[in-house]
Amino acid sequence: MEALEVFKDDVAKVTEEILKAEESSILVLIETRLQEAETKQQDVRYVEALQALWRLYKALEVLKNEGDFAKSAALLEEASAIFEKLGLGDLKSLATGLRYYCAAILDFQGGDFQQGSKLLTQVQSYLDNAGKFSSRFNSLMDHIKIDQLFGMGAQCIRSLEYELGRTYIEQSSQAAEKVANLYYAKDPALKNAFLGIAAYQTGFFYFSRAFRNLNSLDAQYAADTEKLQACAEEAIACFEKAGKLSKVRQSIYRITQGFLELTYAMRGLGDALYHGLEGNFFPAPWDPAPVKTRLENAKKFIALAGPEQASFLKFCSQLDDLAANLAHIRKAQKKDFGIFSGLISAVIFLIVFAGVSLLNQILNLKLEGLVLFGTSVSMGLIGGFGFGALKFRQLFPFLGKK
Repeated sequence: MEALEVFKDDVAKVTEEILKAEESSILVLIETRLQEAETKQQDVRYVEALQALWRLYKALEVLKNEGDFAKSAALLEEASAIFEKLGLGDLKSLATGLRYYCAAILDFQGGDFQQGSKLLTQVQSYLDNAGKFSSRFNSLMDHIKIDQLFGMGAQCIRSLEYELGRTYIEQSSQAAEKVANLYYAKDPALKNAFLGIAAYQTGFFYFSRAFRNLNSLDAQYAADTEKLQACAEEAIACFEKAGKLSKVRQSIYRITQGFLELTYAMRGLGDALYHGLEGNFFPAPWDPAPVKTRLENAKKFIALAGPEQASFLKFCSQLDDLAANLAHIRKAQKKDFGIFSGLISAVIFLIVFAGVSLLNQILNLKLEGLVLFGTSVSMGLIGGFGFGALKFRQLFPFLGKK
């Protein structure tokens, strides 16, 4: 038998062993076969294939236990290059498909939903070409579907297509619930983690729409913040039941805590905005302190989610600016004696002047023009400025004489 055939036969045997082994024992199995191959000084290509298989399954272990997609992607890239060099097409397709999945998630975390979605569409074709390993990774496709649908939904929201985005995100949330109940029914930690992800994703939609509605003065923001609060509270409860979280899930947990704080902040801002638009000429001063406190809390939680979530901090900054501007507008303007005092004074002056002039003619009161004008102006100032009208008393010395 030629050396190449021996090499391929050895690889086929070890892959069969891997496919039959329990997931938790695969790395140990590969390490054992690697030690045997080095001891027997078997074909160097077989040793390299085992090293590449170790990298592949180590990458999967890192994904499951640490959620470190960057580290996993690096291991998979190394494995893919070795498989390509050795002419092992099935295994190359497997490693490449998994690497694209990791890269897509990293794009999502960086806010590039378009590129992430594009990569995820290629994952399925690579895994379909992975030979005997394709069936082994069917469950992974159900996991990938969660991220794929969420990425498409987030991309739609960025393009202001909220209803289409909502459809994708609802499907993504349902996919997460399916994974939780189908694959992790006997693993409470992972089941709760995926249920938390499902609630977070739904909350993400309501957060996005509430933020838009608040900025466009659409009263729908109130209903959206209520739904956001319910989703955030549900997600937080699930994550806390899950206990120890992977890096990615910990990041989502912190964002969700930030969402809960932003719920109260947006509600406070919305109430203040709508109070000022109720037609009240004298809006009461507004204290921004409670909203500012909520925004600071949100920033702290989101900062704990990691630098890749910095885009959420921009939302906080925009709400901060809105709170500052609103507080300035709603601040008491003592030196102006009321925002519309001048306008009100002018209206009252015209009404009083016309009425007193008419009475002066009908009743023949013989009021002098200066007294008639001064009295009308005085009444207008008192009506518009209240006690503030006393500042103008020196303008009318003739009133004291009469």
